[in-house]
Amino acid sequence: MQGMCRLGFSKYSISQDKWTVLPFLPFVSCAAGQIEYDNASNAVYYLVGNSKTNFYKYDLNTSTWSVLPDAPSTMTNGTSIRDINGDLYVQGEEDRCLHF
Repeated sequence: MQGMCRLGFSKYSISQDKWTVLPFLPFVSCAAGQIEYDNASNAVYYLVGNSKTNFYKYDLNTSTWSVLPDAPSTMTNGTSIRDINGDLYVQGEEDRCLHF
């Protein structure tokens, strides 16, 4: 994620020491934007932050973004997202822990 309210999205190959530009984010990433990888679905999950509830999935097999149901709370500074055994846990606004 490029951040600073831009749409850039890229991956870095450690073994090839090379950057690859991927399809733009579906919504700009500003304050508190977060991504997390899920091995089971081979996908990256994206919360846009910036006091929004937008939630997206990037399928690494098809290189496409899809819209997911909105998060139950806005995401602001201090937001974090973690994949634990195939479930996504989010610490969001007011330090609430959300489970998707």
